Amino acid sequence: MSLSGSSSGTEGAISATLSQMRLERIKGQRKRTPESLVHQTERMVKRSRVEHVAGNPLDNVRIPIPLVDRGRGDPRNIMGVILDRDDNDMYRIAVRAGVLKPKGQIF
Repeated sequence: MSLSGSSSGTEGAISATLSQMRLERIKGQRKRTPESLVHQTERMVKRSRVEHVAGNPLDNVRIPIPLVDRGRGDPRNIMGVILDRDDNDMYRIAVRAGVLKPKGQIF
């Protein structure tokens, strides 16, 4: 009986030590979390800038058509050419039917 009693005491001490080590590891990870988030954000912004570069005049572009504005058999995109770009990265785009109106302009 004394062997099992001392064994359970040793096991209790070992499990307490392991749980303390686990808590320390969790605290360390929590301290590093803000740095990791900043690093991840920087990587995402860098990748976004590489993938989404601004278009230049005479570049071919694909303009997506929203699902509510097209039927099942209609194409998903329209091909166009950039005619002009202003300081705010607003584009004038020519398609086969003419020049597209700016967003928000109805008539």
